[in-house]
Amino acid sequence: KSAKKSKVYTNGMHLAKRLQRKGITASPVISSTVSINELAITFHPLQNNPFRLIYVGYLRYAKGMDTLMELLLKLKSFSLEFIFDIVGEGEMHDTISKFIIDNDLEHKVILHGHIDEREKILSLLQNADLLFFPSLSEGSPRAVIEAMSQGTPVLSTPVGALPYTFKEGSEIIFFSFKNAEEASKKIVYYSARLYDLDIIRRNAYNRVKNEFTIEKFLSKVFLMK
Repeated sequence: KSAKKSKVYTNGMHLAKRLQRKGITASPVISSTVSINELAITFHPLQNNPFRLIYVGYLRYAKGMDTLMELLLKLKSFSLEFIFDIVGEGEMHDTISKFIIDNDLEHKVILHGHIDEREKILSLLQNADLLFFPSLSEGSPRAVIEAMSQGTPVLSTPVGALPYTFKEGSEIIFFSFKNAEEASKKIVYYSARLYDLDIIRRNAYNRVKNEFTIEKFLSKVFLMK
């Protein structure tokens, strides 16, 4: 009842559509922690020798860590040379650490743990060739927005607001939930087509720059623009 009489904002279009079914009109917004001043000025040249992947987020089941570990095994079986940076902490940290050792992946996977320094995280993103985001449940994934803001292309599950916000194949690459096989094939495909991947990251960067900075978010919510 209160929502029907108030100005309502939702974290993404998917929530706005759910509320609409209950007679509540809501304005979808995408929450962001990216400031205009943090946007990447230049992009690093994409490369595939090695192809550098990164994950940033909590290390828990709901974030798709089982899929990430399965993906690592599939990538290892391919001829693709890769380095995978994993940034974050969570209850699956020790499981992933043991998995890396047991499968002789120490020379390919770097488990950074939690990083407090925002500049260091942004630097890792800037030097990555692809963000891998296998999450099972999200609102508006801030890690995806941050990666795009640094010129990093994104391979993600179609989670939360992402399918309503970014165009598949033009601004983002999607793969099905818990489908490491599909994800690995797309990584191999795009690692051999860096020109196409570069177009995707530039399109995504421009969307974030023009629409999804924290300044844009605050202006829309608090100034009702």
